[in-house]
Amino acid sequence: MDIKKYTEDMIERYIYQVNRFLPGRNKKDILKELRTLIWDMIEERTKGRTLEKKDVEIVLMELGTPAELASKYGEKKRYLIGPELYPRYIWILKIVLLIAVIAGPAAVLISRMTSGLDVGFAGTGQLWFMAVWEMLEAIFGSAVTAFAMVTLIFAIMERAGVPGNIFSFQEGMDFLPPVPDKNARISKGEPIASLIFLMILFVIMVFIPQIIGAVVYRDGVMTRIPIFQLSVLKRAMPLFCIWFACSAVAEIVKLVEGRYTMRLTVVVLIGNGISLLLSIFIFTQFKIWNPQFIPQLQEAFPEMNPDLGAMIWNLMTNFFLLIVIFAILLECGTVLYKGIKYRDYDR
Repeated sequence: MDIKKYTEDMIERYIYQVNRFLPGRNKKDILKELRTLIWDMIEERTKGRTLEKKDVEIVLMELGTPAELASKYGEKKRYLIGPELYPRYIWILKIVLLIAVIAGPAAVLISRMTSGLDVGFAGTGQLWFMAVWEMLEAIFGSAVTAFAMVTLIFAIMERAGVPGNIFSFQEGMDFLPPVPDKNARISKGEPIASLIFLMILFVIMVFIPQIIGAVVYRDGVMTRIPIFQLSVLKRAMPLFCIWFACSAVAEIVKLVEGRYTMRLTVVVLIGNGISLLLSIFIFTQFKIWNPQFIPQLQEAFPEMNPDLGAMIWNLMTNFFLLIVIFAILLECGTVLYKGIKYRDYDR
């Protein structure tokens, strides 16, 4: 074994993982200093003798886990959440807060844009005041809720003794993964975009599902025809919440893992399996579609061909579940394929 190549590889693995948890400022300087420090420690340990495999392992273990080392560069004090969990807490909190302050106002904006209230206040300043107030309320409420939930979860993890570091040094360097191939990495933008979409969809489905449908303007009067049967949707809402939770957990794990692994594959397969069963159950056992959608649309547009409208409606409602099933299976297949392909990068 080429000991020099092994040492360089272990150092790069360690620095790559430290980089994931470092604060945004002065990353390059910190990593450069860390690389120099590691080599100095190795040189001090060997003192002219031949470098051995255990030397680099002992030096890296003395530095601590990547999360612990990165936390030493943090500026804020930690009381409720310990040093092992704190770097990941801050990292997740920033992302969740960003998603919350985007999704909350977005849902309000969608509601306002599809609301007939706009007509009554047109040309007055009251509309703008109400819109701005609702936006600020949504931002504040979403941010506070996100902060409280993330903090509560991490506080519980701290009290339960859940280890914050994702690397264990109890068995040497075996748990320090190699720097993943570029194709094995998952960009942060992908799960973040999915989480934003899920949160917006969740807010709409739970609080304002009536805006999903057709909006008809006749003689200056706006009429909204919901695509769902709202009374039935309300009964199915607990199942929808579980569906959203499973999807969100899968995206959060993608964000935390940062690459395709078999562990991520297992989480996605379990979460998507539950989502698949829930989707089939909801859309086959609940009469969730509004049976009056086409008749009400026909009433608003007498010139519309009723047979064509009924055919399009039947195709849409029948194929919607198939599209959902296909999308879930496609994601499962993709994650499974990449998880197996890049399993060598597993921890």
